This record gives sequence, structure tokens and C-alpha cells, in this order.
Amino acid sequence: ARSLLRAFIEPRNRAEAGRLGVDRWLRVELDGRLSAVELAARLRRLPDVEEVTLDYVAFPAVVPADTMHASHWGHNNTGQLLSYNWANNNHETGSPVGTVGFDANAHAAWDGAQGFGSSSVLIAIIDSGVEAGHPDLLQVAGWDYGDNDSNPDDDSSSPGHGTACAGVAAARTNSLGTAGIAAGCSIMPLKVANSAGSMFFSAIQNALYFAADNGAKVISMSLGAAITSDPATDTAIQYAWNAGCVILAATGNENKSTISYPAIHSLVIGV
Repeated sequence: ARSLLRAFIEPRNRAEAGRLGVDRWLRVELDGRLSAVELAARLRRLPDVEEVTLDYVAFPAVVPADTMHASHWGHNNTGQLLSYNWANNNHETGSPVGTVGFDANAHAAWDGAQGFGSSSVLIAIIDSGVEAGHPDLLQVAGWDYGDNDSNPDDDSSSPGHGTACAGVAAARTNSLGTAGIAAGCSIMPLKVANSAGSMFFSAIQNALYFAADNGAKVISMSLGAAITSDPATDTAIQYAWNAGCVILAATGNENKSTISYPAIHSLVIGV
């Protein structure tokens, strides 16, 4: 050791700092003849030493170049969200209402070894469909259980919701539009809306079976009903869960004491 110094500045709340033992941390600087890892191992063996850690180096987190990413308060909340303008139905004017730091820490997550995820990871979007050929989404083959055909395009009389959910999950990091939380993964579009936009549970059940049988790792259902169970859907959920699928569903936006089904199911992650 070349020197032994106090490790940290003196915090303002001295009582709390004393309780936490801030002043008991010491910084050991080395002369280069022994690696930090080797010295740490030696220090840990001393009975008078309680804890030893290394002075790790942090790297800048990944920030996508997608044009709309800066608006994603859910990924990185800097307080950028503006209050809702009820006259114009947008967030384009008003005072900031975001809570700095209240987010998913996406930048730090993307800096991990997995990056944005692998294209081999399939995310099944059980919804109104997904826009065919969307340039910001990597898609694999799906199915339309709403109209019983092989085209799961988001083309019912109430389109858009499934495409939006697919973008939240996996919009690509390609300097275009938005960036999804798992931007490197693939979307499996499973349309359960018929031409009128109605989503029957029989279609949802079939979509669960299809997802489980065709390699989906994650199943996302941004839908629900004000019930607590449904035997046929329970069976489909159990099947998908047994196949190793991670299943998510929307709890509902109604601020009720009971969340929607299937989010309330014990094998489903309610969001």
C-alpha cells in the first residue's frame, strides 16, 4: 500500500453517517506491485476488517439515437413530461410533471451483456394485430384469430393498439421513431381482434396456445375484462406457462380495487 486515506467526504447528516459507518471506510492506494484483487483477498482474511470492495469503474450507459427516445420518460425520466392539455388532448404544452429518476433504468440495463436482447427471443403480442412490414419492428410469422386467417395485420376498424404495444416492447434502435425496452427482440403478432375490433376470449385462448407452441418466450396481453377467472383461459395460461412462457397482462386503467383478468391470474405478471 502506498497510502491510506479517508474514503469519502464528510456527509452533512453526521448522525446518520455515524450510524452507517461512513467514516470507517478507508481508501488504500497501491504501489503497483500487487493487484487490487490480490490485496482485497488478503485484507478480507484479517479479523479486524469488516468489508473490502474495489473502486470499480463505471461506463456510460447506452442511449439510443432514435428521434423520439428523449420523450420516453419510462426509459429515462428527467422530468421531461409536460402536464396534459385537455383542450388539445396532448402533452405538448404546460408545466413539467415528471418525477426525475422514476423510470425503468433502461439505459443501465441496455449496457449489460445482453444489450437490447436477441432476435431469437420472441415476444408474442396478443392484441389488435401489428402493422405488417412496420420498419421499426422485427417480426416473425403470427396468426389472426380474430378473423381466422394468416394475416395478423393491425387492420380492424379499431387499429393501432397492438402496433403501439409492439413498439413499447421491441421498437428497433435504428435512428427511427422510438426505442422499445427489448429493441433487439422479435415480435410475434397474434391478432385477436375481428374486423369490428372486438376481442373475444376464445381468440385470446387460441393465441396463447399458438404462442406457446411456436417458440414465444414472452407473451404480452394489454387487454383484460372485469372478471376474476375464466376456466378456458386459465387452461390456456397454464399451458403457456408450462411451456416456459413469461406471461404479462394489463391490470386495467380504472383505478379499481380488483385488477382485471387475466392480469389477476397467479401465473401472469400484472402490469
